[in-house]
Amino acid sequence: MTKAATIRQDKATGKYHAVFGGVVLNRSFSKEYLIQVIREGKSPKATRLGVTDVIDNDTVNVSVVPPAAMLAQPEQHAHKSTIFNINKRFAFVEQLTNMIIDGEIPSLIITGEGGLGKTYTVMKTLKDAGLTNTRDSMQKFVDVEAGEDAAEFVIEGDYTVVKGYSTARGLYRTLFENRERIVVFDDCDKVLRDEVAVNLLKSALDSYDERWITWNSEQSPNSDLPKSFLFTGQIIFISNLAQYKIDQAVRSRSMCVDLMMNTEQKIERMGHIIESDDFLPKFNLTQKQEALEFIDLHKSEATEISLRTLISVTKIRANAKVGNWKELALYILTTSDDQ
Repeated sequence: MTKAATIRQDKATGKYHAVFGGVVLNRSFSKEYLIQVIREGKSPKATRLGVTDVIDNDTVNVSVVPPAAMLAQPEQHAHKSTIFNINKRFAFVEQLTNMIIDGEIPSLIITGEGGLGKTYTVMKTLKDAGLTNTRDSMQKFVDVEAGEDAAEFVIEGDYTVVKGYSTARGLYRTLFENRERIVVFDDCDKVLRDEVAVNLLKSALDSYDERWITWNSEQSPNSDLPKSFLFTGQIIFISNLAQYKIDQAVRSRSMCVDLMMNTEQKIERMGHIIESDDFLPKFNLTQKQEALEFIDLHKSEATEISLRTLISVTKIRANAKVGNWKELALYILTTSDDQ
């Protein structure tokens, strides 16, 4: 009897999970990729459990969809990815972030799988340019006449970072309070999917000389927010979503860099990263190189390949107390907490 996994989607992240017997075999933002990996015997977990097929109750006749037509839009992005290697695309992220800093473009969208340096690259570029985060620049203001009891905190800084969940109303407040700053939305995909939020973003990112954002609904009498305001800042979106899943109107108003990677590109990217003195400075280059070579050797068995994986294996390699480091590294590399 054929063993088949089922497809489930995590509504919070948008990722699809291939599950069998309560065990997550693989995860991906592409449902079709999961189906292909398992049916072609390329999933180590599925192979160990004897799973060779997938049941997808949300898609009709998945098995008869022509492979070339499965995801036309992602394939278009994949074609672009073959023109420029992954390190060149990360260099583009730095260039475009500097254009954001200089006010030359209103918005930048960076997409791709998590854990391989999207956020790090943006934050490093902002800091290298001498910009400060509002989180680190909050100043206490004391009214001399009113005294300490009337003290207020004044938020200063050049950019602010929004992570996690945000409602459309929360987005409106964030844009108002940071209307002259760079706003970085990091893994805050809700604002890219909510219809009201998208309409607010379209106003913030328009190419007009003046970008007015309006909230056309009744507000509480005690609301401290205006009905409309002029937005002169810039926005950077860092998302794990596939680029084609982001509203076209937002994409068309932004510069976009797609950092989706296959396994070989991940290895290539990590090979570039380990050359940096900023990456795991406590460990020498030889240890990092040997860790990466080990991951490359066992990449087909790995449950995940990311910077987190490289960090874990490097630490195991560098720790003289672990004895046979390769056995432990292989266990960590091929085992997840889903088992």
